[in-house]
Amino acid sequence: MLNFSCKTFAGAVKSFEPTKVLLSINIHNQPDSLGYNIVQDFPKFIYPKIMNGLINLWNNPDKEVKINGAALASIQNSSNTSFENVQNVFVHEIWELNNNFLDIAIIGFSFINKTQDGSVSYGFVDYEDLKPLLAKINIPCNSNGFVNITYEEVLKKMEFNFSIIQFGNDDFKNYPEKSLKIKKYLFENPKVKYLSDIKKNDKYKLIRFEIHNIDSPQNTILFSSISSFFKENMEQFYNLGADKDFNYLEKYPDLIFSKIKVTEIIKYNRENVNSKISSVQFFIEDKSLPVCTLDFINQMGIIVNFKPFAEFIVEKNYELILTQVNNENISENHTKEILNKIKNGEKILIKH
Repeated sequence: MLNFSCKTFAGAVKSFEPTKVLLSINIHNQPDSLGYNIVQDFPKFIYPKIMNGLINLWNNPDKEVKINGAALASIQNSSNTSFENVQNVFVHEIWELNNNFLDIAIIGFSFINKTQDGSVSYGFVDYEDLKPLLAKINIPCNSNGFVNITYEEVLKKMEFNFSIIQFGNDDFKNYPEKSLKIKKYLFENPKVKYLSDIKKNDKYKLIRFEIHNIDSPQNTILFSSISSFFKENMEQFYNLGADKDFNYLEKYPDLIFSKIKVTEIIKYNRENVNSKISSVQFFIEDKSLPVCTLDFINQMGIIVNFKPFAEFIVEKNYELILTQVNNENISENHTKEILNKIKNGEKILIKH
């Protein structure tokens, strides 16, 4: 194997020995098309765990001195900064290239913030301390992301925009062109294969939308079917969670529903896109009924236009208002555009 130097990448390189690497991930360099911003959410995710002692914060990667929650609070107060609002997350890794197979091991993370006088270092968190949490906690995502992507997957697959600050003994802070050269060679070179132990899984989006009782043919069919069903099955209506101390028929004799809120899960499996209702909430005027699951709805046996309720809802042949995709709120006038893109698996670029 070769020892690393900047000259190493001047020609074809098939191998280099394990090399310490420092990456910088900047909050402003993460495009919305990624579906998430790890710099925006990662510090917020680990901060409370540092403060309550669940995760160790050290003064540096050598882990010489432990920084407790009180000490971290003091650092923030004295520097008038916030750990949760850092602009850059620094990732310590070890890279090894062996016959064009790139292996990357994460060591830990450093957190530094800018101040009026320069910068303040909060400390270092060991990856091993975080590993169990990162593997099971999903990263918050906008409409382009998927709700079942974990922090571990983002970090291990390196699906974020980054800069190489240091590679071995070479510091690239003042030589970004050298950093870009290495990055391009290792991550844009078809001959280099990046080894990752993250398995490919189906991806999911979560959408929320509202259906209003408006003068539209399919909406009218939907709401009249629901009203008729519950008027004929009042026990089912109260099983739904309606307040038994409130006389609905006295105040709303026609039992006219005004709105339905729906949560739906969109599953992407290779070339297929499938939808499944997760939950439903009915409204009568301004009075809401408890949220109910799809299983509960199916057990009741509501039929709309000769179809089971859930099947009718999934088809979306009625007027609806999309309110949320994943963790992102959606403006009403983007409903049709975004639903079409979700159906086709396209990126969603929203101009707010």
